[in-house]
Amino acid sequence: MTARQHKVAAGVVALMTASASALLALPAQAATPTAAKVPTCHGLPATIVGTSGDDEIVGTAGSDIIVGLAGDDEIDGRGGNDVICGNSGDDEIEGGAGNDTIFGGAGHDEIDGESGKDKLYGGSGWDEIDGGRGADKIWGGAGNDQIEGGSGNDRISGGSGSDHLEGEAGKDKIWGKSGQDLIEGGLGADRLSGGKGKDTVYRRHAPDRVEDRWERAHGFDD
Repeated sequence: MTARQHKVAAGVVALMTASASALLALPAQAATPTAAKVPTCHGLPATIVGTSGDDEIVGTAGSDIIVGLAGDDEIDGRGGNDVICGNSGDDEIEGGAGNDTIFGGAGHDEIDGESGKDKLYGGSGWDEIDGGRGADKIWGGAGNDQIEGGSGNDRISGGSGSDHLEGEAGKDKIWGKSGQDLIEGGLGADRLSGGKGKDTVYRRHAPDRVEDRWERAHGFDD
């Protein structure tokens, strides 16, 4: 090997050594952050999500899955067959057009199914629920709830608590379940069942004095 070849070979070795050292000195690559878990409503991934504050949430003309999270939210599903979860907080929820499924969650919720064949669940708080137009299925859940079926042939179940249940128009089926319920069938050929507890049941409408006395006894403002 000539002196020139020896010099080139030594340079290659030095370059390789320096490259290896540089590779060893590189900082470890940061791990890819895990994607945030999408909230769900009744097992379905949300397409619209609120915040931990008091939100005003408006759906689309299509079928949305809306989750309000915490806070006192105002939610309007608009069109489509929506699935809506108010979660915690005192929420105001309107289903809009379509056959909607609405869960109030915890808190004192106001739920209006509006048009369509809706499924409405009050949750654990003292809720006010109006089925609106259409043949609705309504469950009050825990708490002293006030439920109106609206027009259509509705199915209403008060749940636990002392509930005020009104069928209004249509051929309704109403179950008081537990608690001291006030049940009013309203118009139409209704089927009424008080369930457990000392209930007050009227085929049509209760006299004003009876309704006022019952509401005062069970903490209703009106």
